[in-house]
Amino acid sequence: MQLLEKEVGFDKSQLESYKQLKEQHWDRMKPSFTEMRNAKDDFYKLLSRSSVPDSVINAAADTIAARQKQIDLQTFRHFQQVRALCTPEQQPRFDSVVQLVLKKMNGPWRKGGPKEDSTRRQHAPNP
Repeated sequence: MQLLEKEVGFDKSQLESYKQLKEQHWDRMKPSFTEMRNAKDDFYKLLSRSSVPDSVINAAADTIAARQKQIDLQTFRHFQQVRALCTPEQQPRFDSVVQLVLKKMNGPWRKGGPKEDSTRRQHAPNP
C-alpha cells in the first residue's frame, strides 16, 4: 500500500478500494496456494516409489502446471483491477511499480542464474 501511495500517488479513497481488492484477492488465492502445495507434495512423493511410469510423472507435472496457471491468471486479473483504480496520470507510474513488484515475487533465485553447488565446489589443495 505504501508503494501505491508514495510512488503511484493513490489517495485515501483509492487506498481503501485497493485494500478491499487485496483482501478479496487473498481470499481467492489461499485455496490455490493450498492446491499447488498439495500437487507438488503428490508429485515429489512419487520419488519414494521404485518405479513410476512417465505417464504418471507427466500427469502430476501437468497438475502443477494447471495450478500455476490459475495462480498467474488470478494475479494478473488482480493487477488489472488495481490498475483500473488509477487515474490516467497514475497508470504509467503504476505500470512501472507493478513490474518491480512482479520481479520481487519471482524470487531472488531467478536473478543472475543458479548459485554455486557446494557438492561441486573445487577446494584449493592445502600447502
